Amino acid sequence: MKDIDKTREQLISDLEELRQRISEAEASEPERKQMEEALRESEAKYSALVENSTDGIVIVQDGVLKFVNAISLQLVGYSPEELVGIDFLKIVAPQNREMVGKRYADRTAGKQVPSIYEIGLTKKDGATLSVEVNATLIDYEGRPADLVFMRDITGRKQVEERLRESRRKIEKLHEAARRLGTCQSEDEAYQFSVLAAWEMRSFSVCTVDAVERNMLIFNATSSQLAPEARRESELGSAALAAKTYRTGKTYVFGGLDGMPDAWQTYPGLRSGIGVPVGDIGVFQVVSTKPDAFTEEDARLLELLAGHTAQAVKRVRLENELKEQAVHDPLTRVYNRYRLNETLEQEIKRCKRYGHSIAFLMIDINRFKEINDRFGHQMGDRVLQAVASLLLESIRSTDIVVRYGGDEFLIVLPETDGKADVLKQRIMEKMACRNEINELLDFPVTLSIGDAYWSPGSTESVEEVLGKADRRMYEDKRRQTREDRRR
Repeated sequence: MKDIDKTREQLISDLEELRQRISEAEASEPERKQMEEALRESEAKYSALVENSTDGIVIVQDGVLKFVNAISLQLVGYSPEELVGIDFLKIVAPQNREMVGKRYADRTAGKQVPSIYEIGLTKKDGATLSVEVNATLIDYEGRPADLVFMRDITGRKQVEERLRESRRKIEKLHEAARRLGTCQSEDEAYQFSVLAAWEMRSFSVCTVDAVERNMLIFNATSSQLAPEARRESELGSAALAAKTYRTGKTYVFGGLDGMPDAWQTYPGLRSGIGVPVGDIGVFQVVSTKPDAFTEEDARLLELLAGHTAQAVKRVRLENELKEQAVHDPLTRVYNRYRLNETLEQEIKRCKRYGHSIAFLMIDINRFKEINDRFGHQMGDRVLQAVASLLLESIRSTDIVVRYGGDEFLIVLPETDGKADVLKQRIMEKMACRNEINELLDFPVTLSIGDAYWSPGSTESVEEVLGKADRRMYEDKRRQTREDRRR
């Protein structure tokens, strides 16, 4: 608006100067004629300046448009006959009329009001045009009037809106990165990434497919899809999701005409983006509108997919570390740390429902001999084989613990004195395994001791475990005596 200000100020100054000189020269006829000629030349000069201005210029007096230049007519689409003489507020957008009318009245009354501000104009076709106005009180034909300069700022407003939208998307992306850092499961990370994508950029459908068993498996969506739409894709197939994952590249498409391998997961799909989620899966967003997405949208979704991949990898690592913390690394059964957690939970449950817990303490017979004769690697293989056999024998509610060395403990919740069934099953499986024993030149046998704890018991759990341990050694001594008699 600097050019406008300069033109406006110069115009007002020159006109005031001419009026002053005319007043001073009224007593001299020759000088008066000379000044009148100068005034006519000046008015012609500034009339041309006003008409050729790149900004709209209007004069408002008594609330009526007294003058409009050619640019003003172009801005609103009216003819001079349609504008001159009408209430100027009729071309002001409805949402701005009250404010503009009050400022006009205050300015005319000599009050201090902002002279530069932004408003909307209502064009002849009903559209709204954003303009910046610069209004100044002048003397027009001997009476006060508003000289108003108007500049079309539609382009600037569009740029500002795009910048605001970009900032909003980036803020949503930062918030998504923070939230993804707190997700406790893969499913939570996938679902939140879909929600974050929706908040950044509206679309018809968003899906996340993760790699499982050499397939891309549907994991999360922004809306309910028909069952037939939830397809699995082989990683080597020509499907868009598989292609995105396989190439590790982002695909932006404006229509399905050039995507013969894409299938309709939602009615009326027209455009979309496919983004790889690291080496984990594929993120896809689609719209029912053609060419709905921009390269900027693709870049933002790539960043979101990157944060999602990091979150999923973090969750997987945390789960792996948790598993390592509660599992014996050699046999993959639970360790003593997990036993303590389980006992605490099961005791509370048994007290609540009045059930009993059974314990089977199990020891591998002649294990020291196995290590001494065949080496510790063979001993490890025997431990792994026994652990596998025990896991095959238990119920889903039971747990197997490596209690120490070559000892295992099985905890059987809600058993009520029926652990003998499991004990017999283990012995039978062990006998079958020995028939095809390829590890040793003698059968591997087990010693087993059982004990029970119930809410009404006077013994502590530690005492009951000690009882199971003693019975296990009694069983070991019994088997040793029988072996000697053979």
